[in-house]
Amino acid sequence: QCLNASSVLSSHGMSQNVGVSIGDFSILCPALLHQIDDGACIVHGGAERAWLGGFISITIISLLSLLGIVLIPLMGKVFFKFLLSFLVALAVGTLSGDALLHLIPHV
Repeated sequence: QCLNASSVLSSHGMSQNVGVSIGDFSILCPALLHQIDDGACIVHGGAERAWLGGFISITIISLLSLLGIVLIPLMGKVFFKFLLSFLVALAVGTLSGDALLHLIPHV
């Protein structure tokens, strides 16, 4: 079972009001390592929620791109040129930023 700090200290006869000395820590270490090794405090679950959230996000992004493909031919020429220049600027900025962030660690 997963024990909190006060339970671990009280099970070894120590008080949580007083600091833990090096000797006390050497006594507590095996208990803490056993708890970590057993995985008693690891909470499983939530994977289904992550898969569902990812699937919904990908679906929304894909539908928005399809909406853009449908709406672009229906726009006027003036707005289409503005939108195209904005998207090109966005792409250049994104690629430049990505390149700089990849090069910074190598510098």
